[in-house]
Amino acid sequence: MREPSDKKYLEWLSYQPSCLDGTFNQYQDGVGRNIACHVRRAKNAGTGYKPKFSAVPMTDIQHKIQSVKGEAEVLNRFHERNFTVEEAKEWFDLQVLYYVAKWSKNAKA
Repeated sequence: MREPSDKKYLEWLSYQPSCLDGTFNQYQDGVGRNIACHVRRAKNAGTGYKPKFSAVPMTDIQHKIQSVKGEAEVLNRFHERNFTVEEAKEWFDLQVLYYVAKWSKNAKA
């Protein structure tokens, strides 16, 4: 049995609506696309290292906010709630699990 490919996962993820608001970054031939944005944690990532199967779909603007201002900031801008840093980490960690499970289910179909 072949090992699942992170590259294939990221490609699939780029066709999913934003995890924050269900929008797409762009459309190509009527098909929505987004950016596969890595969710990094100090325990499993480092400078220049992006953990496998640890990304969520977001628009370019959302990704830039996440990268510069952090997860809580991007969540607070796109949800009507004031997330703490820890709540935002938990929310994004759950999103990673959700998308990996969804991809795995689709890959087997």
